[in-house]
This record gives sequence, C-alpha cells and structure tokens, in this order.
Amino acid sequence: MYDAWDLYYLRLPKRLLREVGPVGACVFARIAGYCDMEKHVCFASQENIAEELGVSRATVNRHIAELVSLGYVVDLGMEPRSYGRIHKYDVITWDDHDGAL
Repeated sequence: MYDAWDLYYLRLPKRLLREVGPVGACVFARIAGYCDMEKHVCFASQENIAEELGVSRATVNRHIAELVSLGYVVDLGMEPRSYGRIHKYDVITWDDHDGAL
C-alpha cells in the first residue's frame, strides 16, 4: 500500500502557509516529522524543534498554539518520560482538515 509519509517529504497546503506563515509551516512540518502516522501520535520536543529551526522555544510554542487554534494540530497533552515530559500531538493532514486545503 502507498504511504505518502514514507517519501521523506511533506506536502504543505498553500492555505497553511498563508494562515501561519513560513515559520509556522516549518513548525508544522517538524511536528509531522516526529509523527507515527499509523497511530496518529507525534512526540515532539519543543526544544528540539526550536533548535532544528534556529528559533526560540517561545516562538515554537506560539506557533504550535496557532496551529492548534486553526485545527492543523491537536494537542494531546503531556506524557511523562524517563528524562522528563514531552508533548503529544496529532497532525491533521490536508486530507483530514475540513475538506481540501
């Protein structure tokens, strides 16, 4: 079976880019990069995303809040880990989000 997530790239809808800008779109892409799409769960460290994108954790947090408010990402809360806690997210793809993006 064909799985678009196995292609090592993510197609971003123009609507997402218009709504959240380039940094927000990059935050979305990095969260999606941490996703297990079969289980629809992403374990994404805001610190790691910030480091990978060269922005502050506060910037990542602000963009995640915007992505959540617009319905592109679902915040599933925190999960304890042996090294601390990590956020769990679900990413809504262009196929899932209110019709075609």
